[in-house]
Amino acid sequence: MNIYAINAEINAILEAEPDENGELNIDLDALDSLQIEKEIKTEDLIKAHLNYKRTVEGFKSEVKSLQERQRTSQNRMDSTKAYIDLLHGGEKATYGNHAVSYLKSVSVSDGAVDILPDIFVVLQDPRPDKTGLKTLLKSGVYVPEWELIEKQNIQIK
Repeated sequence: MNIYAINAEINAILEAEPDENGELNIDLDALDSLQIEKEIKTEDLIKAHLNYKRTVEGFKSEVKSLQERQRTSQNRMDSTKAYIDLLHGGEKATYGNHAVSYLKSVSVSDGAVDILPDIFVVLQDPRPDKTGLKTLLKSGVYVPEWELIEKQNIQIK
């Protein structure tokens, strides 16, 4: 029986109409039994709640641990990539099933934002629209303090 049904039965016992003599005949044994059952159910609910709480706290702890492990692995990955790049200096190489190669890319250097035309400034943040600037600079337009920088980007497969 669930707690709602137990409460309904308790209420039914307590709201019983008096008999023809005007006396209330409340079944105290049934009332006590229902009250004990309600307490047991409530305690079970509390135990379940606390169990869920411990589970959630465990998940939070595990997430923190996994995030730290992810951060450590990301740093190690970046470090090994930089070292491989240093060893190859922009030259392609193949090692069994793995290859080191480079792709050229073009990006816009940082410059003074306050001298840019408004169409190349992203308004929500005080930072330049580098994609728009890149297109403009590629077309040959001169923008003071801004230039295209050619890079070599390593790929590890």
